[in-house]
Formats: sequence, C-alpha cells, structure tokens
Amino acid sequence: MALGRRLEKQVDQRKKKVVVIGVDGATFDIISPMIKKGRLKNFARLLKESAHGTLVSTIPPNSSVAWSSFMTGKKPGKHGVYFFMEKKPNSYARPVISAKSIKAKTLWNLLSEQGKRVIVVNVPVTYPPEKVNGFLVGGLLTPSPMSVFTHPPELHMELIAALGDYPIDTDAVDVFLNTGDEVLAYQSMVHGTRKVHEAAKLLMSKNAWDFAMVMFSITDKVAHVAWKYTIPEYQKQFPEKCAKFRGLIETSYELVDDLIGDIISTLDEDTSVIIMSDHGFGPIHEKFYVNRWLRDEGLLVLKKGGSFRLSPLRALRNFLVGPLMRKILGERIVGMLSRIRARNLKFLKPARDATEAPPVIDWTRTRAYSSWTGGEEVIYLNVKGREPEGIVASGEEYERLRDEIIRKLQNLRDHDGERVVEKAYRREEIYAGPCMELAPDIQFVTRATAILPRGELFGKPIFEKPADFSPAIHRMNGIFFMRDRNAKKGAGIQDAHIEDMAPTIMHLLGLPVPEDMDGKVIAEAFQNDFLSDHPIIFKPVRVEEGDHVFAAESEPGDGTPAEEEADIRRRLKGLGYID
Repeated sequence: MALGRRLEKQVDQRKKKVVVIGVDGATFDIISPMIKKGRLKNFARLLKESAHGTLVSTIPPNSSVAWSSFMTGKKPGKHGVYFFMEKKPNSYARPVISAKSIKAKTLWNLLSEQGKRVIVVNVPVTYPPEKVNGFLVGGLLTPSPMSVFTHPPELHMELIAALGDYPIDTDAVDVFLNTGDEVLAYQSMVHGTRKVHEAAKLLMSKNAWDFAMVMFSITDKVAHVAWKYTIPEYQKQFPEKCAKFRGLIETSYELVDDLIGDIISTLDEDTSVIIMSDHGFGPIHEKFYVNRWLRDEGLLVLKKGGSFRLSPLRALRNFLVGPLMRKILGERIVGMLSRIRARNLKFLKPARDATEAPPVIDWTRTRAYSSWTGGEEVIYLNVKGREPEGIVASGEEYERLRDEIIRKLQNLRDHDGERVVEKAYRREEIYAGPCMELAPDIQFVTRATAILPRGELFGKPIFEKPADFSPAIHRMNGIFFMRDRNAKKGAGIQDAHIEDMAPTIMHLLGLPVPEDMDGKVIAEAFQNDFLSDHPIIFKPVRVEEGDHVFAAESEPGDGTPAEEEADIRRRLKGLGYID
C-alpha cells in the first residue's frame, strides 16, 4: 500500500501497549509442519488471529547484526554492527562487540525519550545495559553473572531473590563446554528459558509499562547443535544417540509455544502482540576456508619460511576429533578429547590472541584478507593509509582489485562443481550511512547460506564437509506475527524486513517514526480504515540526534574489556559462530 510521507504535525496520544516476543532463529520450516501435526496450538491460533509472514533477515543473517537492526530500525551502515567482532581502526585485530558498538538509538531509548515505560529482557547485544525509563536485562554477550547486566544495577539480585535464580543467557553453553554432557546442557537451557519467562512476567505484573519485550534463545541454541540428529546419514552412524536427541528442536519449539501462550493469556485485547525471529535455520553443507582461498590466489602472502602445512600437534588434534575416531571411540568421548585439549593442554593452544592476525602474514605483499575467527562472509582489502601496513592504493587500484575478487568469488566452485557464493557485494551496494568505514570491503552470501566461512589459515583444503554435520547455520527467513485489533487477521504479509519492526512498533504506540530509520511501517499488516484514521507520521531527525547514547564515549574495539573477551569468544565458538 502506497502511503504519502507526512512530517511530524501531531502525535497520536492513544493509550496503547505493545508486547514483543522474540524467538531466536525460529523458522516456518519447522513451525508449519509442527502446526499440521497439531503440536503448536498457540502458533496455530496466531496464524488465524494475526497478520503474519516471513521476516527477511539482514545481510549477513547473523544474530548480532539482525538484533541490532531490529532494535534500531536501521541497517548496519547506520548502526555499525556487522558481526560479533568489529573492525578496529588502524589494526588487523577484530575485538568482540558490545552494546557500545551500536551507533544508533535503540527502540527502548527512543521510547524512553517519549516518556514510555519499557521492559526489555534477554535481547542480544544489550550489554552493558543502557539507562532506560524502566527495566533492562541483558542477553547474549553478557560476560558473566558477576557483570552488571541489568538496569537498574540491583535488578539482577532482586530477580534472584524473587525467582530463586536468574542465569545469564549462555550458562547452558558453559555447561556443555565444561562437561560435554548434552543432557545437563539441555536441562540448563530449559531452566534458563523458564527463568527468562518468569522474569518478564514478574516485571510486567509488578510495574506500569507501555512496551515489553522478552527474547527466548533456546530455539537458536538447540538448532545449532541438534540439527545433526535429524540428518539420515548421521542417524545411520549413531542410531541410539539420534533416537534420544532427534526431537530436541521440536520439543524446544513446544516449550516456547507454551510460554508464548502463557504471556498472551495475561494481556487484554487492546495490547498488541508481535512474535518475531531474527533469522531462520538450516543444515550446514560445507565449510569454506576463505583465508586459505585468498592465500592460494596469491592475495594473502605468508612470510618467507611460513608454512601452509599443519603443525604435527594440530594434525594430531584433527585426527583425534575426525570422523574415523568418532566411529571408533564414539561422539561423546571425541567431544571430551576436544574440550580437554582446549582447556588443559596449554602447549596446543595458539600463543596469539584469537582476534589478532597470524604473525606469519607478510603484509608488504598481502592485498586482501578475511576474518581470523571465521563465521563471516567478508573480505577486507589491505588499504594504504587505513590498515597498519596497507599496500593497496585507494581509487583505481582499490576498485580494480575489488572487482577481481568479486569475479573470482562468483565463479568459485566446490568439489561437487556447485557455486559457492550466491552473490558478492561491494559494501556500498548494500550499506549506507555514517558507519560505512567499519563495513567490509566485500560482503558475500554463500549458496543458500548453507556454507560456513572459516578463518583458519593453515592447512590445504579450501572446502571441507563437517564430520558431524555441525553446526547448523542461519537462513534469511525469520518469522513475523502481529496480533492487534486493527491487524488484518490471517493475512499473509510479503516482503517484511527485520528493520521494519522498530518503526511498526512506534506506529502501534502512536508515536512518530524517525525519518532516518531504514525500516518502514509494515502497512500491509493493518486494516485500511485504521491507516486512514491513523496515518504514519515521520519525525525529522537532526544528525546529532541520531547518535547513540554510547557513541560519544566509545570507539570500535572499546566495547568489552580484554579479560571478558576470552569467555565470550569461547561461548561463540561453542555455538559454532567462530573458529
């Protein structure tokens, strides 16, 4: 529906509440078949009562990027988050991000400025917590239970007193990394999910609020590690284990379905409800070692004497956790060997910081490089005056090299003869805004987003089939439901994007939408009469108003203290996001 733009003339002061329930990684690829089996009664009811559809994620469909776009209504060029790691000026290092990395105002910041009371529980990239008009409990990337991850700071202890416990979002990941016990890890995950639900309900029942949000991450974490149990080839290798665990994904969706129903049951009919996810999910096809490919193309060069070969110790480690030993010793024992090595065998650990560039790279001859920690579909050029030892001149040389790499990426074929890269973009083709200097020079999307980029430089294979079909990885297709008196009930919505959530929520609350948001109000979800009576109003934004509360006090790389980064990286590795 085409709607004329209107500048701010008056603010619609109708009293309204909005609840957003995030279901991390949820996809209709799982929800729709389960509804047909009669297993998700609340999602089934929402299909009839809500406008709904696929919610297109960000490029890339990474949780850090997608949730940042959700909470700002902006694409990465305006909010500055491109992955869990960020580019540090005049450095090859890529430190972990935090909420300070988001250089645009968040939805809860904007609502607080308008006098709205907010409750935000367990949304990723909200640590350290910003001051809001209400309550905020940080989610993914909170370093530890000892961190101050709530606003107000005493809220964590108050939740423990009221609920008996409130674990941080990644407690279950720590359980698995420390024990290798899938049962204990899942118990921890379920416990944490229920505590998140209880915390949100408690805050909503005891306080006045206009906007409340809670995010359940169990659907994402379980999909990452348990998708393999649904794959026939893996089931043939480990039939008993797969028989036990193959239902974990559906069981987790049923749990969240019950919690959604419980929250909705406490709301009146005038409260709008949005259910959404940041991306979808699917199985991994193969791994793509981007730095090795750049090395073999002569674009990334090692110092004289540097070796492409694995060290004997690293080769031994790969053998111990490889497919043959998995068959001989069993999946759990091999997993324990890998974790023991990582924790206790110090001589097998890399000496350098995992976010730093390998010291064997000859930067005087290297023209391009990718992420050292993997997980990113990116390539950076070694630009003179930007990188510490840059050699690529800006202008014609830069553009010529970028075109060459894009052409090679799009012509790249794997061992099966299939294209690896679906599309490679110059950064200005998909990003725009004040944070462009942090963007990769080339951003690419792999075939069906089913190929996982890895950062490992040493070793020969460019492509590798994962021995245990893990981890499952993100897809572009998230979910969206909007239940509201004025929504088109049962209507299917096309072409909704995750950055559309913030402006849509602001319109539901009767507030003007900042003009600098990239997202749009999802007008197709509303009844025509409502839009005629309540036209979308836009608020002009001065440049200085667009700056985030943290922007003036932080630079890229300053977001997370060094002593906390190792724990965060370890958990991201446990989930398969990085090497």
